[in-house]
Amino acid sequence: MTNSEIEQKAAAVFQRYVRSGNSHKQLSNIIQAEGMKFKEVPSKNATFVAQLTCGNNGQCYIMVNQGIDNSGRRNFTIAHELGQLFFGTSAAFQFLLLLRR
Repeated sequence: MTNSEIEQKAAAVFQRYVRSGNSHKQLSNIIQAEGMKFKEVPSKNATFVAQLTCGNNGQCYIMVNQGIDNSGRRNFTIAHELGQLFFGTSAAFQFLLLLRR
């Protein structure tokens, strides 16, 4: 994917979801609009930050380590997982495509 294609995709997502206010405040709206759920989960694994995953019932989740206490880092992590969804770089995205057919 070229830089231009990435910029176009990002602009399309921004235009679709960010009506007013700061974009980081729109993360929960984007998750909801995509039919996903957000969960903060405890983790004893210090290297676990977040994961985009889908259950057997087709419900997809963004799960974030509840130990992330920096709001900027947390928002970046959520946006990163959404980016994997929008750019199709996760197994969860491939599963979502199959379910939405």
